This record gives sequence, C-alpha cells and structure tokens, in this order.
Amino acid sequence: MGEPGAPRDTAEHRSQKGLRAPQSPALTAVEHRRPGPLRIVVQVVGLLAGLALLAWVFTLAFTGENRENLDQLLDAGWRPAAVILALQVGSILLGAMPFYTTLLPRRRLDVLDLMAVNSVATMLSPLPFKISVLARVLAHRRFDGMKFVEIASWFAALGATLICLLVSVAAASVIAGDVNALWWLVAGVGIVGGGATMLVVSRFVRTKARLDRLTLHAAELLSHPWPMAGTFAARIVDIGLFAGRFWVASAALGKPLDAGGALLAASVYVLSGVFAPSGTLGAREGAVAGLALLPVGLEPSAIAAASLVVTGGEIAASIPLGLLGAWRLRAWRLLGRPVSPGAAASGASAPGSAG
Repeated sequence: MGEPGAPRDTAEHRSQKGLRAPQSPALTAVEHRRPGPLRIVVQVVGLLAGLALLAWVFTLAFTGENRENLDQLLDAGWRPAAVILALQVGSILLGAMPFYTTLLPRRRLDVLDLMAVNSVATMLSPLPFKISVLARVLAHRRFDGMKFVEIASWFAALGATLICLLVSVAAASVIAGDVNALWWLVAGVGIVGGGATMLVVSRFVRTKARLDRLTLHAAELLSHPWPMAGTFAARIVDIGLFAGRFWVASAALGKPLDAGGALLAASVYVLSGVFAPSGTLGAREGAVAGLALLPVGLEPSAIAAASLVVTGGEIAASIPLGLLGAWRLRAWRLLGRPVSPGAAASGASAPGSAG
C-alpha cells in the first residue's frame, strides 16, 4: 500500500497525462501547475525579444558599412560551409554523450536513441515555449518509462556540470585572452575544483534525506567521479567543436578569431541558450554580439556575423538529423501510452526497436 494521497500506479492513471510519474508527490505538485497568464506572457515577450535581438545582430553584421561581411562570406566558397556543417553534425551526435554518462549511476540508455533525441531537440531548439525540452521529456517518459522527477534530476545534474564547464572556459578566456599556460591553469582549476566541489556537496546531500528530496535526488548522479569525468570530457570536446565553428566562420569573413576568442564566444553562445526564457533564436546571437561591448578584443560586426553563420549551420544540419532522429524514435508514438519502468529496463520498449 502506498502513502495516503499518493497517485495510484494504474494504466488508466498513467494515460491521463503524458508527463505523470506515478507514486511521486513532488511530481504531482509540479504537474498540476497549468501555464498561467504570466508564464505565457513571459514566453511571448521572450520570443519577441529574441526576434528583436536577431534583427539587431543582422543589422550590425551585414548592413551599411558592414555589407562587406556578406560579400566576404559569399566569396569564401563552399568549403567553410562544409566544415561548419561537419562540425555541427559532430556536435549534435556527441552532445548525446553527456546525457548518457550523467545517467550511468542510475541506468543505461541506448546511445543511438539518445543521439536521435538530441537531434530532434536541437532541431526544435529555436522554437518558443521550450518545445525542445518538452520533446526530450516526452521521449524519455514514453520510450524509457522514466518518471518526470527522475528526468528533472537528470537534467539538473547535466545543467550543473555544463554551467561549471562553460563558466570556467569563459573565465579563462577573459583572464588569459588567448589559449596559453594561464588559460589552461584557470580553466583547469575551475573545472577540477568545480567538479570536486559537486562531488563533496552531493555526497553530503545524499546523507540528508530531506535535502536529497528537495534536490530531486540529483545528488545521486553527481556523487560518482568516473561518470562525472566522462561527462566533463564529452562537454570539453563539444565546446571545442562549437569554438571550431566560430573560428571557421570568422575566418570565412576574413577576420579570424584567436582560440581564446572562439572559446569565449562558444561558451557564451551555449550558456545563453540554456538560460533563454523562450527559444534560443536571437538570445544566443545577441549575447555573443554583446561580447563586443566588453573589453575582450572582439570586433562587433565580425563576431555578430560569425554568430549568425554558426546558427545558420546549426539549423541546416539539425533539420535532416532531426527528421532522421524522429524516424528512428517513431516520434508519432509520443501520443501513445508510456511504457512501464520494468519494461523499459528490459529493453522491450527501446525507441529504435519498433518496426
């Protein structure tokens, strides 16, 4: 018998709402919240602000006296575009690995399915109302039988490692300028120190039942050193691929960034996408263009144009990959009933296993 008032774990109950995780009072409180007027207004304002930022960045990059940036880009030929697309494909596929390694202390998911989910989410990321996040939640709820509270703790752990890495890389790029011994020292201290702090704190949190519940049991995923090391390693390669796209784009514009500038732009680009209140479109480009207002040695029109090129490459690569990912996942099954955790653990409902 469950606790009084706890949701009943029945097929009828599970089918009522796609994101319901039975036997989780914390989830029940979250799920019963409906999008209120304020929340909708925030999303709409975020969308309009993103579009306004995108228009500003385009004006800064390609109009007036900066029209030469567009001419330079068109004269660069197809090779920079091909390299950017290749790096973007690698980033989308590799971007699934932190999801895999972070969840290892709890369970293993199919890597190819995670790549498919990441492809779909990347394709949807420019859209408002955080549809890409909703797609991730629905996919893992339906196909892997994960409870919503389990997904929330997973994403929280992922966010903690990502923010630690990006802040460390951005700080190193600002302090050291280019990638040199000082850059490696600052970035290394930030990443290793941040990771060690998360290990210590999460192990402490796990000894306090109330704290552990309040953090949705994310400490379970952050208290294992080797999975965390794998997550950081995958994130480091991923941010390197992002920086490579910024370098190629700026070189195609005839104003190549140094390694430190490319890493700084990449870190801000990713971090601003995480915190964008609505979709990522406009928020990331505006944040990167805003770096030129700081004393970090970036030329405004060049970094603005590079951010637009990187976004264009992401959209161009993510649409075919996202459609392939949706086909592998049989995305139309999102409308069906979620599998039970036991069936998911046995592999009976793996997304790629259905015909």
